[in-house]
Amino acid sequence: MKKYLIGRILFIIPIMFFLSLFTFALTYLSPSDPVTLYYDRLGAKPDKQMVEETKEEMGLNDPFPIQYGRWLNRAVHGNLGTSYYYKTSVWSEMTSRLPNTVILTVSTVLLTILIAVPLGILCAVFQNKWIDYLLRFISFLGVSMPS
Repeated sequence: MKKYLIGRILFIIPIMFFLSLFTFALTYLSPSDPVTLYYDRLGAKPDKQMVEETKEEMGLNDPFPIQYGRWLNRAVHGNLGTSYYYKTSVWSEMTSRLPNTVILTVSTVLLTILIAVPLGILCAVFQNKWIDYLLRFISFLGVSMPS
């Protein structure tokens, strides 16, 4: 059991690495410009030179591997940076929203169980009857709809 747990934990490391690389790449390739968003939030209209200087200060002119390596090094050490939108630490923003996220997640899981289990039992009791077909149809419809 101990060997199994260690193997599973070690398996998580490359998954987290590739997930962070993928997420960082999506952010890097997004059409929005962090510097423009930063100045928009301040209500300023910067000229081209100011934008270029700010990009240089933020390290946004560096190639992708250097930017990702710098971010990964900071993230591994617990420094997730500063939110340019809220002007506070990203970590403090995340922790301030965590309680509401946990409440929402637990509520959703409980509500899902309270609805799904009785309906599943109903389908099993009335297998291949009209109520079973109706609930299956509604279930497939719900799963097929985009979020």
